[in-house]
Amino acid sequence: MGDIKNPKTQFTFVDTDLVSKIWIGGGMSDAASIVGAEFADITGGTHIDNGELDDILSAALTSRGWSDVPGLDGVEIVSLTSESFTIAIDGSGGSKDYYTFTGDAAATAIASISGGHIDIKNSKSQVAIFDTDAVSSIWIGGGKSDARNLVGEEFAEITGGSRIHDHEVEGLLAAATSGSSWTNPDAHGLGGVELLTLTDDEFTLTIDAAGPTRDTIIFKGADAADAIVSVADEHIDIKNNKTQVGYFDVTRADSTFFLGGGASDKSIVSDEFNDLVAGSQLNKSEVLSIFEAITSGGSWGNPGSNGLDRVELVGMDNDSFTIALDTGGPAVDYIIFDNVHTLDGATAYGFAADDLAIV
Repeated sequence: MGDIKNPKTQFTFVDTDLVSKIWIGGGMSDAASIVGAEFADITGGTHIDNGELDDILSAALTSRGWSDVPGLDGVEIVSLTSESFTIAIDGSGGSKDYYTFTGDAAATAIASISGGHIDIKNSKSQVAIFDTDAVSSIWIGGGKSDARNLVGEEFAEITGGSRIHDHEVEGLLAAATSGSSWTNPDAHGLGGVELLTLTDDEFTLTIDAAGPTRDTIIFKGADAADAIVSVADEHIDIKNNKTQVGYFDVTRADSTFFLGGGASDKSIVSDEFNDLVAGSQLNKSEVLSIFEAITSGGSWGNPGSNGLDRVELVGMDNDSFTIALDTGGPAVDYIIFDNVHTLDGATAYGFAADDLAIV
């Protein structure tokens, strides 16, 4: 488990069905000075209790009133699905401690801050879950002109404003995870929308709204899963200037994923990444090494060696995780690693077919 007082980046899976709290190190004064005053007020330092999870999520993602900007100092939402979430907490010496919370308390906390709609026109930052198996659309407020003025032109064209329908889910994800070219390098992503989380079957977007507010939608169900399949390829090319999504099922017969370029081209991402991945193919034996490198590192003698340079964790669940590769310029490539729980040693990181365990 992590310790905010040391300079090491560490990762902990927490199954809230098995434990009622997790130790984070230090006391309230340490939590306040290292992470932030609001985080210290919520947790009291030393531990995060299951009953505090909804307050952490609420502070990070929701707000009421124009002067109440969403966000929790020192805490980053790394992944948010309908059943689990991952946060990164600032630690000493530039380190980050990652915690993935799963189990009933985690799901309850997510549900407690989520509704069945958002309103881009009001002065609240809201969270909603759009389960395409349960409903055919989600209300987002306003009309096409509001969607255009508050979010962006392309978002308004895709959705038409007022509602996001199930048949528009694929277009939203495609726009958020594509774009950019040699002739138009600034055309990355979807204006006014950011991809917060991507897994093998769910994704989460944050959307610009009125004033300083920002709304969050978790997409789940068959249409969400189909949208992910539709935007993902079994390869990417880190040498081109395009944002792409790759899908690597580690159980596939050839056990490799094509990255493009040669042995030295992976330094386009970073030298650290280049050292981890041999050649133009990413092998399944390297997958857990990438995960470990992102969520570890640092020491008293070298506190700046935390994490994996220009590679970020942008989603995870019980059997998959997703990384974002900064390949230079505006382009970002994503790789979804699926069926990770089948890899040797995966249980040591908490991956399991049906659930996550504390490690």
